Formats: sequence, structure tokens, C-alpha cells
Amino acid sequence: METLDLTEPHSLHTKKHCERCGTEFLCAAGSISRCECLTVELHADERKYIAEHYNDCICAQCLRDMKAEHARLYSSSLSTAATTVLVLITVFCAVTTSAQPLATFGAGIDTVVAFRPGTGQNFGQSPAFFPRNVFGLPDTNAREDVPSANPAEICSLGLGGEIIVGFKNALLLDRAGADFTVFENAFVRFDGRVFAEPAKVAVSRDGVRFVEFPFDSLTLRGCAGITPTRGNESPFNPARSGGDAFDLATIQMDSVRFIKITDISAFVLNNPRHPFFDPTITGFDLDAVVGLHLVRLNSRTSVNTRTQEHTANTSLLPTVRYENSHFLLTLPARTHRVMLCTLEGKAVIDEHIVPAESATMLYYATTHLPRGAYFLTIQLDNRYDTSTNPQARSTRHTIPVLLW
Repeated sequence: METLDLTEPHSLHTKKHCERCGTEFLCAAGSISRCECLTVELHADERKYIAEHYNDCICAQCLRDMKAEHARLYSSSLSTAATTVLVLITVFCAVTTSAQPLATFGAGIDTVVAFRPGTGQNFGQSPAFFPRNVFGLPDTNAREDVPSANPAEICSLGLGGEIIVGFKNALLLDRAGADFTVFENAFVRFDGRVFAEPAKVAVSRDGVRFVEFPFDSLTLRGCAGITPTRGNESPFNPARSGGDAFDLATIQMDSVRFIKITDISAFVLNNPRHPFFDPTITGFDLDAVVGLHLVRLNSRTSVNTRTQEHTANTSLLPTVRYENSHFLLTLPARTHRVMLCTLEGKAVIDEHIVPAESATMLYYATTHLPRGAYFLTIQLDNRYDTSTNPQARSTRHTIPVLLW
């Protein structure tokens, strides 16, 4: 290769060590047309594949090796694809005919992830009551005209307060109708108006990225805290239980584990002309959150130490459980990307998730996808696992999937 003059003014030439193999090479960023990386032609998907594994430059030979590796992973001949389809049909016909619908159950939340109290009210916040007072089912003594007023049953968030709650070993699925109900101590006043202390609601799969339900700050439609609780009715029947029910289909979420409730009572308290105005408003009071369509997570995949996690999960492949037009994924620990691709390599699902320390589950609807054969790819993040090869930044598992 031509020798470059490193004394050129404003030179950006630097000596580097290849992040993949350790070989020293000259990065000619100051004369990019003469840099050795230009000897390797890379397509957009190949550049993306390399960027997923390495954060800095790698030498030209390693670029060629990674290009070849990408081709081996993602290029298939037509004959191979045809053979795969035949195998899939043979295997999955038996699975489909014997599969039973995924059974769900109802339960109240059992964990508080985070709590940030607001101002003006601290009812039920003391350790003597909280967080037990928001777990389980709503207060059975609550009625439309008799709100719950027991600190063992409710916790006030206060004005602007926020709480994130969830299910330790269960996943909340989107099914027909409402999927969960939030119970507050709203009640009907003597004049027939509802005393409401509203909150907005958002949900999340990983506890980091939340999707908010739409709401109207004037009518309070879409908020929690506006419908009285009927404690003498089943909390698993939203048509009779009272409380405010939410359907995950409204925000196009297939499954969630975490629910965030944020008080927005200031919208009402600071506007005397608001239809729900009341000068005694002090903030949302949480009674309970009940999931209506839960599936149990496999607790046997949870472990206590990183060493045990690696031992338990290095051979753990992603698994798929089927029901009508949906599938439930069991993902190995440290999964950070899920892709569902057609046989031609087109991604129809491509989701980055926050890596967890133990196996997790996700639920996807497939009603919008054409029936046929696909490849499901799970990518694991190994950067923080010292028991793996330090050069192996990620591990991929690919399994065939047939959607009917």
C-alpha cells in the first residue's frame, strides 16, 4: 500500500489496532480515498451487521471475514429454502393440530418498581401500609357513593406523584376487550357529579420504554381515577367492577409487564371552570391494579449469579409457543434484539429490547403477517459476561417458524 505522509497539515491519519484480531494498521481518515478499508466493498446490511459487533475500526482482512460471515448467516439458496419449508410443514403441522389455546388468569399487581410521591398528600405512604396497600384486589367495602378511606387499602400519589407497578412472574397479554383495570377511590357526590382525581396511564415491556394511553384533559376520558369502585362485584369483570379499564390494543401493544400511573389532578384543581373542578382535590389515590389476561412466566429460568446464568442459558435456545394468530417467545438471558424475517431476509419484526439478567417472555400478534415460513433470530449481548469470549460481542440463535 502507498506510504502516507503523516506530517500533512491537519492530518487525521492514526495507527490503530483492529478491534477484532488485534493487528496494527494505519487508518487514513485524512486521505480516505487511500485507506485500505475502501478495498472491501460493503453493502448497507453488511455495514450494519459489522456495526452491531464492533464499535471501532477493524482491518481490511477482518472486514472481508465479517462480510463472508454475514453471507453464511443470511444468504440461502432457493433449494435450501424449499427444503426448509417442507421440513417446517412436516414438523409444525403436528404442533398446530395439538396446540391448546394459551390459558390466562387474572390477578392484582404484586410489585412496585418505583414510587415518586407528589405534593399535598401522603395518605397510606408510611411503611406500615405501603406497598402492601396497593397489592392484590380492590377494597371490598368501596361503593359508588362510599369511597375507600382505609390506609391499609389505598395509597395517595399526591399531586404530580408517579408510581410504576407490575407483575413479578407474569406477563400481561392483549386479548379481546379490556386487559387490566386501575381502581381509585372516585365516588359520586351528593349532586350527582363524580369526584375525580385523574391520572394518566402508560405501559412497558421492559420497565424502561413506556407507551402512554391517550386521554382528554377536559373530559378525562382515557384517564384512571374517574370511575368509582364497586367492591361487591368481581374485579375480573370490568363491565361490573367499576374502576377504569384499559385495552392494550388501543396502543397496539401485544404484551406488557409494567404499568406507570402519573397523577395529573392539577389539570382539574387549577381550573375552576373545569367540569370536574373541586377545591378539595389532593391527588390520585391508588387502590389496586388488576390484570385480566396474565400468563405465568417460567421461574425456573431465573438465577442468582452471573456464573449460574451463563451455565443455565448458554445452551438455552429461544422457544415459541403458538396459539391462534399469536406466538409467545421465551427469550434467553441478555437478549437485546428480536427479528422475524421472511425466507428472502426481509424483517417483518425487528425490536431492540433492554437485556435482562434472566430469561424473559414476549408476546406478538401475527394477524398482520402472511401465512408461511419465517426465520426467528434472537441476538444476545455478551459484552458484560466475562465467561464468554471477549471478542464475541453478541451471539445469535435462529430457528424456523411457520405461521398458519
